[in-house]
This record gives sequence, C-alpha cells and structure tokens, in this order.
Amino acid sequence: VGVAMPRRARRQMAPMATPTRAAATPRVARGPSRAPTRRAMVAGVALVATRARDDADDARARAATTTDDARRRAEETMATLREDVATRQYFVTGELTEAIFARDCRFVDPTTDVRGLERYLRAVRALFDERRSSVRLIGDLRLVDATTIEGDYRAEGYLKLPWNPRVPPYEGHITWKLRPNDGSADAGLIVEQRQTWSISGGEALRETFTPGR
Repeated sequence: VGVAMPRRARRQMAPMATPTRAAATPRVARGPSRAPTRRAMVAGVALVATRARDDADDARARAATTTDDARRRAEETMATLREDVATRQYFVTGELTEAIFARDCRFVDPTTDVRGLERYLRAVRALFDERRSSVRLIGDLRLVDATTIEGDYRAEGYLKLPWNPRVPPYEGHITWKLRPNDGSADAGLIVEQRQTWSISGGEALRETFTPGR
C-alpha cells in the first residue's frame, strides 16, 4: 500500500535544473591594417626615386659610351683622310678609301654639287691630269667634333682638256660631315664633303677655258 508523500517533500526532491551558459561569440582574428602607413609611403617614394636615378645614370653611361665610340671612329676616319689627301692626292687623282664614304655622299665646291661617290670619282678622274697636278695639306686635319672634320690645302695642276688649261695655285678649305652614330648602315660614314676656295667659281671656270702653256 503506497504511502502518499507530502507535496512539500516532493518539491524538495525534484531535480535541480542546471543553469545553461550563454554561447560565447567567436572572435574573428583581424589581420594588419591594409591602409599604408606614413613610413611605408615614404619608403615607396624613396624606392621609385632610386630606380629613376639609376635609370638616368645608365642612360648617361650609354650616351657617353656612344659618344666615345663615335669620336674614336671619327679619329680613325680623319687618319684615313689625311693619307688620302696628302699621299694619294684624291682631289686630283680620284684615289681614295671608298669604305669611309656613304654611297650617296654629297660633294660640293664653288663650281659643282654632285650627289653620289661614283659620280664624283668619275668626274675627278676625267678632269685632272694627275701627273701634273698636286695637292698639299696646310697644317693638319682637325677633328671639330664626332661628326665634323676640316682642313686646309693648296692645289694646282692641269686639266685633261684639248687646250691643256692650267690651274694656278689656289688654297682651299674643306669640311667633311659624318653621319651621327644613330644605328643606321651609314652611321660614322662621310655624308658630305664641302669645299671653299681662295678663288671664286667664276675665276675657276675662266681658268678652265684658258689655254695653258
């Protein structure tokens, strides 16, 4: 026979509820700030400036090397011209070192303006009696810069014409222009030869038609 338990006792024996703990909110790890700091910005600007300075230095070094190479080649050309003028006397013989001239070189003097190395050489060889003509340098040739050579000379002789005209002694100034070292096939070659004389073009032409002795 069951014994009825008093209500108060039942309340005391009821299991006690375990208090639940609120779930913790997980923490999200934060990385470093993406906004550049002042120090990083200054370092970036310094790096850019350093690279720009290095590039400028490299460009100046390349330009200096190119200039040195061009001047060295011009000096070699001047040495060849000295031999061609003083020894081979190409102004009256047409004998020169063709390798230092551009094929379309321009030849200018008070009486002619010829374009093309072959045309110039044919004209010189057909005009002067090389056995009785001569050229002498006055002083030495001068290298003005990497693209300009100049000099002075004294010439005289006879022309290959039926009336045997004589060319009295005269002085001339000559300038050779070289193509800049621009990477082209003609770089460093003579592209223009220009002469001025102590006599005018008219006087030179009159002498051409004056019979010699």
